[in-house]
Amino acid sequence: MMTKKNEKSHGRKSRGNAPQGKKDDGAGWLHLIEAQQHAYHPMLVQLKLAHRGLVESMRQKDVDDAIPDDMDAQALEQVAGWCQRWSKETTLCLQVILDTMRQHLDLRPDDSFIIVDESVWFLDIVVIALKKTYHLVDHDTYNKQLDTVKRPLTIKKAAQSTHPHTLLASQGTGGQGLKMKFANVVIRCGPWWKKM
Repeated sequence: MMTKKNEKSHGRKSRGNAPQGKKDDGAGWLHLIEAQQHAYHPMLVQLKLAHRGLVESMRQKDVDDAIPDDMDAQALEQVAGWCQRWSKETTLCLQVILDTMRQHLDLRPDDSFIIVDESVWFLDIVVIALKKTYHLVDHDTYNKQLDTVKRPLTIKKAAQSTHPHTLLASQGTGGQGLKMKFANVVIRCGPWWKKM
């Protein structure tokens, strides 16, 4: 026989009220994002972590501590080491981008490009690759870091270019103000860069 007290406790259990555990802190999601970034390029995660550390150290520095110290020298050596290792660590994604550009420039030397990716960090690595590979192809970045005044100026500069030009756009801009009339080739990075 059930009493009123038993009915209430039984009713609570039957509604699926499980004991509250610890909240999901999103660590699994962060690891998934870092794995994707590592798949783009091994240096991408290191670059992001170094930038995060630099920003954090700049927040903590006082005005009196503006003189470079040993930590600054170590950071510069690390960046120089990354630049030297870059050519050894090109990934399939980066290689596909460079090969696509080479094929188009061989056939039509005046082609302009838009390279789109969700990661601003990966686009920074693409900029390094373009500087080392295609010296005559100018490039501009179009991402959320540009304010509303600079975005139209960047588009105008790319559209008025008379020689090959590359615009590196992040998906974070949502394509706001992006008119692709000047570009002959659009390269979208991400899951679709893989060869089947």
